[in-house]
Amino acid sequence: MGLDWDEPVPKDIERSWEEFSNSLPHLLNVSVPRRVLCENYNYVELHSFSDASLRAFGACIYLRSINNAGIINVQLLCSKSKVSPIKPTTIPRLELCAALLAAKLSKAVVASLRCTVARQVHWCDSTVVLGWLRADCHKLKTFVANRVIEISELSDISSWQYVPTSLNSGDLVSRGVAPKDIISKKTWWNGPLFLSKPESEWCIPSPDVPNEVNLPEIKLISSAGVVNEATEVSIIEIEKYSKFSRVHRVLGYVKRFIFNLRNKTNKRLGVLSLDELNDAFHSLCMISQKESFPKEYKLLEMGKSISNKSSILL
Repeated sequence: MGLDWDEPVPKDIERSWEEFSNSLPHLLNVSVPRRVLCENYNYVELHSFSDASLRAFGACIYLRSINNAGIINVQLLCSKSKVSPIKPTTIPRLELCAALLAAKLSKAVVASLRCTVARQVHWCDSTVVLGWLRADCHKLKTFVANRVIEISELSDISSWQYVPTSLNSGDLVSRGVAPKDIISKKTWWNGPLFLSKPESEWCIPSPDVPNEVNLPEIKLISSAGVVNEATEVSIIEIEKYSKFSRVHRVLGYVKRFIFNLRNKTNKRLGVLSLDELNDAFHSLCMISQKESFPKEYKLLEMGKSISNKSSILL
């Protein structure tokens, strides 16, 4: 909100904080068992759940142990969350960051456990993220490609599976739970109910994971090899620039280079003109809109109306 450290916060935030702090004594009633494995276990699985919202993203880890009698025990082992960056970004990108956090946390857990983990399963409710993980990294834009590569180094891509949001324990991490309610959240402490059943009884729907053609953050390269409006973002790799003014001017010179290739008798020289800078700014805005709101952008290009609930209208 841009407030200084000694400025009072708005009343609604003050009330929310007081309500939260007054409910903290409820945590005194929380009792967490130290033992997370069943008696005489002979098989142990690790299950991670990741999720993201505009406010936060995170992951939680469960150990699923089975003994010779067929008794199954599922117990929360640990979790980790991060506040979403102040700079606006897309939900799929945040979901990908949550998946990376789950992969890192899983590796740390396996390295610290004294028992052998026979299998790891990573659950995610974002079909876009699952599509990115199965796509060719060379076709993905820099931000997504870097994280997909890191996830593939930390985990087996085939171990990533879809889970509906209603069964995703990670949803509690990304959206938060009041201290007075956390005790009764059985899904949080023991994972979704299906994990407590034999795998043959799991009824998880199979989603339509988008292919590379329908995925966002895919590099678009024109057949003639000439940069167009849709490919500028991949050519200049916006993620590498820390200042807007720098990427603004770089794109201006890229567009000038394209102009001079097409107009060899009327080349533009010297410092960038105001018209060139305005043109580069317009292109950056268009690129950002296409990345953040691909569906809405396509609808508007076709002259169709978009949903009143779309965040592009905010």
